[in-house]
Amino acid sequence: MKLYRLTFLLILAISIISCNNKKTDDPEPEITQSMLELDISTDFNWSASRQGELIITLSNPLNVSTELEYIQIVNEQGTVIDHKTVYNNTATFEVNLPDDADFYVYFPVTTDKVKIEELGQLTIELGPTVDYIYPSLKSTDVVSCTACDNPMVNGGAELPYRASGWGLYNEDAVPGWETTATDNKIEMWVSGFQGVPAQEGRQFFELNANQVAALYQELCLEPGFYNILVCLASWKKRC
Repeated sequence: MKLYRLTFLLILAISIISCNNKKTDDPEPEITQSMLELDISTDFNWSASRQGELIITLSNPLNVSTELEYIQIVNEQGTVIDHKTVYNNTATFEVNLPDDADFYVYFPVTTDKVKIEELGQLTIELGPTVDYIYPSLKSTDVVSCTACDNPMVNGGAELPYRASGWGLYNEDAVPGWETTATDNKIEMWVSGFQGVPAQEGRQFFELNANQVAALYQELCLEPGFYNILVCLASWKKRC
């Protein structure tokens, strides 16, 4: 009996020693968890390759409407990534864009589009506005109607911005413009809605909203009856 007990204890001791001598350099188990299943902390900040300030300056030799107009950053498909309002021919963007795609600065009033090559300062020289629906009405003569301190505001009808279709706005929401309508409503369309293109830019005014009314703003013109006539004749109407 003692021999059996001694044999049993010897076998037990060998088993314990064998377990304690397990290799410690075994390979780590393979991780099969999908990236979609990973929990990411809410305070983790993703970073883009192009981050910083982009200051746009508009060179405006043809004196097109720029004040309080929208200028945009768009991708290759024309989708608007960001937009800012132009003040004194300048707009500033805080850029946060990936480096594996092309992006452009786009000014709808003149359809000028410039590729963003680097951040910092970018000057865009504006060309003429797009052609009228009726080319015979297009004039190549450019006459300044902004000799005074307060030029025409929102002359391109690009504010407020609409993504598509049409909309009614209180005149207080449409910079520079007023209406004689008693409900103070101004109607705006996006170019192409119901097959109607804008004469320039991407938006235009529908003259009568809910009522037959006048749509107007005060113009700052040079003194003299002749100058007033020339300015009014050269202004591109949207009615």
